[in-house]
Amino acid sequence: MAVKKLGDVGILSVGPVSDGNFFDGERRVLAQNAPVFCILGGPVSKVFFSETLTTELLNNPSHKDLCQKKDAAKAAIQSVYKEYPSRYPRLSIEQSRERSERLKPYQEQEKICLGEMRKIGAEFCVDLLRRADTKVIPLRELKSGIQYGLYKNAIYKFDRPGYSEEEMLLQVMDLEDDERQRFERLKHKFSVARHEEVSENRERISEEVRVAVWRRDQGKCAKCSSREKLEYDHIVPVSKGGSNAIRNIELLCEKCNREKGNTI
Repeated sequence: MAVKKLGDVGILSVGPVSDGNFFDGERRVLAQNAPVFCILGGPVSKVFFSETLTTELLNNPSHKDLCQKKDAAKAAIQSVYKEYPSRYPRLSIEQSRERSERLKPYQEQEKICLGEMRKIGAEFCVDLLRRADTKVIPLRELKSGIQYGLYKNAIYKFDRPGYSEEEMLLQVMDLEDDERQRFERLKHKFSVARHEEVSENRERISEEVRVAVWRRDQGKCAKCSSREKLEYDHIVPVSKGGSNAIRNIELLCEKCNREKGNTI
């Protein structure tokens, strides 16, 4: 299998990595092609990078302005430390107090810039997840360089780098279709007969519609997100004139479907 689904995204954070501080070191990011995306929680906890997305984020005018201000504050802090070296000769209490007072405004400025950059990063993540609803976002793992992809709030692992976005999306869609077909085979195999009785007059939901609904609902219950005992359900019941159109079909788990009953 060329692609494997690892699981849903827990928390998606963004910010250059440097010396263990996830939100520092912007200048080194471009120099080292450093990662900017950290996915935490759930079955996936990894740090990824993307040169394209890194450049896009750092070219954000607000982010670029904050980065310049932060760099200026950092340079000023380093300059103060050079004037008051902490070793040989040792600073007097008075010198130490004077150094702290001079450092204070620059340190505060650096802190404010980092806070604002985190906000921009959070907004960037929200937009990235929105984009991933319709296409695969290529990502590379920091340590191994293995190819991954973000799609519909889930992370996928590919067998090698070099796939185009279209090739990655086609592989993910094929994987989803395999999962759907397996679910339907198991459902047919183990379902209770009384739950499988279908009126002779009821038209069977087409393969095309089932595939589209499965992809839209991401293979989970539209109500509670469960992946257990899923069923294709008519939003407007057939008995009340509901059709087999994609917009009228949703995935529900057995529990939610029974609770809904024959209501709209």
